[in-house]
Amino acid sequence: MKLIDTWQVYHKRWSVWLVSLGTTLTVLADQFPQLLMNAWMFVPADMKAAFDPSFVKWLGIGCLILSLVAGIIKQRSLQNK
Repeated sequence: MKLIDTWQVYHKRWSVWLVSLGTTLTVLADQFPQLLMNAWMFVPADMKAAFDPSFVKWLGIGCLILSLVAGIIKQRSLQNK
């Protein structure tokens, strides 16, 4: 087994952050809906009008999809480390 060249900075990649965020949001929406509904009560009314309560679930799925795209984009900030 051989590690990738940038394994020391793998945690700084956009794809890692997006997949972590997406997984967290999707699991929260699926497994703990009551927790999200309680948090939804504290959202200002004008923001509630702009977003559907299922927004968190779709945001999580969007992050997971974006992580696939981010995985193939070269991050210049990680190249010289």
